[in-house]
Amino acid sequence: DSFFKQELTQRKLLSYPPYSLLAKLSLKGKNSDKIQAEAKNIVENLRSTINDKQPTILGPYQSIFWQKNPSYHIILKYRLAYYSIKHRQEAISNIKSLIKGLPKGWQIEVEPSSIQ
Repeated sequence: DSFFKQELTQRKLLSYPPYSLLAKLSLKGKNSDKIQAEAKNIVENLRSTINDKQPTILGPYQSIFWQKNPSYHIILKYRLAYYSIKHRQEAISNIKSLIKGLPKGWQIEVEPSSIQ
């Protein structure tokens, strides 16, 4: 019980789930420089589109564990006032509107099992 309470306190301070919703945008390709440039361009576009502090944008960063083709990831962290289905759906809707123009080839994962 004490571990659970301590973990929730830490997660709230850091805006980790369940106090936020995470969405991972991923792009793989053969040319590392090209996909890195595209990832940076997406981050710049997202930052210029966002007119409040939601969501927080982390990245882009290159995956450590890639085999044949390098991949780059961007994490969108949308802070929730408190966890509820309604707030979660609003966050998903807001994230969808931000990434609706994402170029072909990007993968989107809401509440990813890993950020790697």
